[in-house]
Amino acid sequence: LLLFSQTAKILRISMDQLREMGRAAGGVKGMTLQNDDVIIGAIGAEKKDTNSLLLLTDQQKIKAVKLSEIPVKGRATQGIAIFKPNERIGFPSMTFSLPGDKETEVVISSPEGNHIIKKVSEFPLLRRSNAPRNCGSGFSRLYRDAEDKPLSLLVLDAENKPAEQKAADSGSEPETEPETEPETDE
Repeated sequence: LLLFSQTAKILRISMDQLREMGRAAGGVKGMTLQNDDVIIGAIGAEKKDTNSLLLLTDQQKIKAVKLSEIPVKGRATQGIAIFKPNERIGFPSMTFSLPGDKETEVVISSPEGNHIIKKVSEFPLLRRSNAPRNCGSGFSRLYRDAEDKPLSLLVLDAENKPAEQKAADSGSEPETEPETEPETDE
């Protein structure tokens, strides 16, 4: 399990550290947070996961990091810094799991209706920086319009693609419904 905080810290814990509880239980502490920090997301991940994380900031910056760069730690710890948030880079707004297949396409959408389609291979995979002064390296801008902000990400697989896109990918013609003659009353 991966927990993400607004101060760009990520905690990876083993699901073995969490036990099943009843409905009335109060739960257990997942991540220790600093003052004014909040959890902004959580993603499930296997121990030998080949996926990557795509980090999006409120300033339209993106950074992809291999899951193997994030060590498993004990629950109730602070986690590790992935980058140092500032006015130029921004603060984390969303995190997504990118598939290990480099040819898979993803769509990133904004509230303004702008969509970006990229292959996983187009996101440069960067190392997690251990030195705080280098934590802001490796970001790139997502949209051209400075006011546009990322809203959602959709992984396109064979089931999600429209017929025209599936046909273009395979080099064949899209399947169409057979044309029928209109019925007339005679």
